[in-house]
This record gives sequence, C-alpha cells and structure tokens, in this order.
Amino acid sequence: LAPANIHLLIERAIRSLRAANRAMPEISINYDPSLPDVYIDADGMVQVLINLLQNAIDALNGRLDGVIGISTRYVMSGALRDTDIDRRAIKLPVEIAISDNGAGVPDHIVDELFSPFVTTKRDGQGLGLAIVRKLVQQMNSRVLFERDHALGQTTFRLLLPVASGKANE
Repeated sequence: LAPANIHLLIERAIRSLRAANRAMPEISINYDPSLPDVYIDADGMVQVLINLLQNAIDALNGRLDGVIGISTRYVMSGALRDTDIDRRAIKLPVEIAISDNGAGVPDHIVDELFSPFVTTKRDGQGLGLAIVRKLVQQMNSRVLFERDHALGQTTFRLLLPVASGKANE
C-alpha cells in the first residue's frame, strides 16, 4: 500500500478499457479536484476500476442512451468507519462512484453479488466482483452496491482511506 492519486488511476483504467473495447459508451466524469492521495495498492485499484467499468459497459449492452458516470468526492461527516487488523478506527472519506443506466442486477442475486461464481453474463465466470471485493478489503477499503429503481441507475461506491496518517487516526 502506498499513496496514490485516484484520478490518475481512473484515467489509466479508462485508457485500458478504450483499448480493449471497440465501442465505448459515453463516460460522464465529475472529479473533486481537491481530493488528497489515497492509501492503496495502485495496480490492484486499477484492476478494481477496470472490473467495475467493464461490468458497466456490459450492463449497457450497446444501448444508444447508455451512460457511465464516474465521480469522486470527499465525504466529510458521512465517512464510513471500520477497523483494521489492529482494531484501530479507520476513516474512509474518499469515495469513487461508478454508475450506469443499464438493466441492473436481478433482485435474486443482489445478496450474493460479491460471491464467487455469481453472474448474469452468459459467458461470465462470476469472479469479477468477488475479486473486486477481495482487492478492496486488502486495501482496508470498502465497496458498496446500490440500485436506484426510480432512476434506473446502478452504482458501485468505493470508500478509501486517505494517505495522510492524520486522517486515519
């Protein structure tokens, strides 16, 4: 784990996906330019981002009105608190939200979404989100899923610790 600029990692993941996908849906980006560096495994985070973004691309399935949203923000008062291995409190104030307006996750698999071998893809192996969860947990971070049925939007939120030791106390 080391300090990293999350925006550079997001851009790296997007470049990789553009190279791998012939057609890319519109990507709407809304970055908070004031974010501090996060304390993560940079290569692991790029893999997490690629997995989540590829799932969003797949969920849009070529829709002409398909849009992927990527936003970052600093969550002041609502920061998720958890504990690390030494049982110290860790604040996770940096949030990355990746959303899409695809069909969404079927209700019958929502509770098992991050379990291995759970998939809705005909040719999928069901390992992508299990790997995402494992990598994120190894970085003392969290991944959350939500579906807004009214808006027709699926969002995955990554909650990350800042690199400064002061913010993790």
